[in-house]
This record gives sequence, C-alpha cells and structure tokens, in this order.
Amino acid sequence: MQTYNSTDLITTKHTKELDYYVKQARISYKISPNILDALEEEPQKVMLISLDQRDKLERFQKKNLNWEKGKCNSFFSSSQYLEYSPKNTSKATGILELTKILNMPMDATVAVGDEDNDVPMIKTACIGVAVKNATEKAKAAADYVTVNDNNHDAIAEVIEKFIL
Repeated sequence: MQTYNSTDLITTKHTKELDYYVKQARISYKISPNILDALEEEPQKVMLISLDQRDKLERFQKKNLNWEKGKCNSFFSSSQYLEYSPKNTSKATGILELTKILNMPMDATVAVGDEDNDVPMIKTACIGVAVKNATEKAKAAADYVTVNDNNHDAIAEVIEKFIL
C-alpha cells in the first residue's frame, strides 16, 4: 500500500512492488512506519499493488465495498494497481474541470483510455475512445475502439480520425 504527500510516494516498507512502481512512475519515495505521520494533508489517492496476485486485490476490494460507500471510489488502473480516491473524483471530473478552465465546450472533447479507471472519462467526453488492447469495460463504454493498441499508434489513429 502506498500514498503520496506533496513531493514523494509514501509507504511502510520496501517491496518489489515499490521498486516496480518507482521505476515506472519515476518518483521519489519515503519509507515511514506510520504513513499518516508523513502526510501534510489528506491524500488524493491510495494505491495497493500486487505484481502477481490480482485476485488478492479483487478480494480486498470486494471485502471493503461496504466500508467504501459514501467515502471513496475504488478501481483498477491496471491489472496490478487497485486505487482508492475521494468519492467525487475521477478522470471524468478532471475533464469537466479542464473544460471549465480552458473555457472549452464539452462537444470539443476526445478521451482515450485503456483501463477500467478510464470508463468515466470515456463516457463523459464527447467522443470516448478505447484502444484495441483496452479492458472489456473500457471498450463497452467507448464510442470507438481503435484498430491499433496503446503501444502501436493508437493515439496517432485517434488524432487522424477525430482531430485532423
């Protein structure tokens, strides 16, 4: 389990999951026996990682669904990452905020995703896109599924099809 303060990832012990995530995210980290002591404010997310036991994360999520109600959201952002965030935040709220800041109409938005945490964003954008290798939930939410996967020109395909 890990969370973040304003500058670092915070966790209680050094694990292979920590090494993996730090390498992927290129973020600094601190080990703290009490995570709450290392936080300056309420964190924006808490992440549980298991590199080889997704079923363990799924059981944890299912076991805690009643506790979660009204407090936060949980979702998988990849097959190894179970995330918890404040109840009224998602990638969809991010799009809504960004369009307000940029004074941009929603009918000018295109969102591209590949994981379950992208579903609210895909549904909110005017054009919601899932890449070829997206989860089934992401594909079901999308207006369009790319021919290419997210490692092979999916974004270029979306730009050519919907923006240019």
